[in-house]
Amino acid sequence: MDDDLLMRYFTGELSGQESEALGKSLEADPSKREYLERMEKLWNLSGSIQDFQSIDTAKDWNTLRKKFGSSEISGQPDPWKRTISLTHRLIRIAAIILLVFGSAFMLYYYTGNGPISKLDWITVTVEDQQQELNLPDGSRVYLNNHSSLIYPADFKGLKRTVKLDGEAFFEIERDVEKAFVVNVADDASVEILGTSFNLRTDPEKKHVFLYVLTGKVAFYPKGKKKQARVVKQDEQAMYHKGKISPLSSIDLNFLSWRTRTLVFENTPLTDVVEQLGRHYRKEFLILDVGLDTLALTGTYNNQKIEEVLEEIALVLDIYFEETDGMIQVTAYDVQTDEE
Repeated sequence: MDDDLLMRYFTGELSGQESEALGKSLEADPSKREYLERMEKLWNLSGSIQDFQSIDTAKDWNTLRKKFGSSEISGQPDPWKRTISLTHRLIRIAAIILLVFGSAFMLYYYTGNGPISKLDWITVTVEDQQQELNLPDGSRVYLNNHSSLIYPADFKGLKRTVKLDGEAFFEIERDVEKAFVVNVADDASVEILGTSFNLRTDPEKKHVFLYVLTGKVAFYPKGKKKQARVVKQDEQAMYHKGKISPLSSIDLNFLSWRTRTLVFENTPLTDVVEQLGRHYRKEFLILDVGLDTLALTGTYNNQKIEEVLEEIALVLDIYFEETDGMIQVTAYDVQTDEE
């Protein structure tokens, strides 16, 4: 990655066009994203370094470039001095070099022997069941069906970072010094200190849904924390195509997979069948356009799908019929006429 671009990214000086171009480049090349994330960790750590004396930035920068397979800059002035005066930015870069090559701990952390090593990460995947996990910091995660969570054997870095695919409910142990970060696929991230929330991905529509039960959460496109939206208790938000937006229609059943209870309050039939489909893992198809005007109010506690559909059919005067794995919804009088 271009040195000047990297510097201006860390100092928040990229133009909107440059930020967009960088985002596309990171999407196209996962190795660049990994490189940037590691350097960003070092950049953030460098803010706490106090002793900057006797740092040979030119020598150490060449050493760092060798580390990443770049050619050495020989017989040249300090590469940073060509474009940047000896300001606070140069001092921070010098601190990064010092951290990498002058500290055994940071070398251990950076080269893959530390907590970023793949060997130290645990992957839990569930299929047709749910599972509760206890993380190293005491936080609890409840995985829904067909979901997976990747987390470190121990949270040693500046943040407690995990990766989710699918759906999970989190109860995060509060730690004011170590924020908890959930990366969802390669799309979005949430960051918190201590709270409880539910995250659900929709790979088909490329959506990520966040529901906050307690506390508040920073929700942002991955790698773009400056675009974070704060989602507070009892609020819901959605990520789609690089944007975070609040949900105008509140889903009362976002936790039905855990509570086993479905609640509808004057809910449009289109939303009812969508939530039934997600809860029971069934596909629904409304055949009659006129049914879109119907709405349902009712509570269904730990009932089989057959019982729920029977009650809904009676209340709304509609008909459910399953054909080839698809539950079709029609007006009841249509079925009567056919008979």
